[in-house]
Amino acid sequence: MFDPFGELMGEKTDTLPKIFGMDYFKNNQLSFEPNVNIPTPINYRLGPGDEIIIDLWGDSEQTYQEQISPDGYIRIERLGPIYLNGLEIGVAKKKINAKLKTLYGTLGSSTYSQISLGQIRSIRINVIGEVMVPGTYTMSSLGSAFNALYLAGGPQETGSLRKIEVYRNGKFHGRLDAYQLLIFGEGQDISLSDGDVVIVKPYDTRVFIRWRDQAARFL
Repeated sequence: MFDPFGELMGEKTDTLPKIFGMDYFKNNQLSFEPNVNIPTPINYRLGPGDEIIIDLWGDSEQTYQEQISPDGYIRIERLGPIYLNGLEIGVAKKKINAKLKTLYGTLGSSTYSQISLGQIRSIRINVIGEVMVPGTYTMSSLGSAFNALYLAGGPQETGSLRKIEVYRNGKFHGRLDAYQLLIFGEGQDISLSDGDVVIVKPYDTRVFIRWRDQAARFL
């Protein structure tokens, strides 16, 4: 590949300087896999395949393990179906407790409950644009746009680390600036849902800096 900066320096090179940040996606010591051994985020949205664990103790003792069905319900004996699809986990807990109280009258006084997420579902997302390996990927429902970018091998040299866009149901959902995460550990990553599309756009402008020698200036 021709390097115009090399020509300015009176040199000829075959490759452009390394692009900062790209090596993160080639480092075998980094996995960037979503951590499933963490408390469920309060904004986690439930979906088919998620497992709900309900523990009751006190005057009444019972444990339920129910998986959300493809139509979005869990079914508890003597209570009937409870629709949970798309609800944040905090909202779902309140809804389940309200239903349980019709069966366990002392719930909240001498009967207590704990509702947690057991096995989590998998989602399928599409990664396209200027990435090394575009395609459809299966990942944990706790996965994010950055996790998806890693699965696809990271951006190509023509891709941007600052313009990573997520589309949901055909509409723009959010934009990730990976440099904010890689450099500062800040910025907002984007949680993904089943069917999301992650697009890495081409870069607009790129600046190269070369150090000639100890007395040289940045170019």
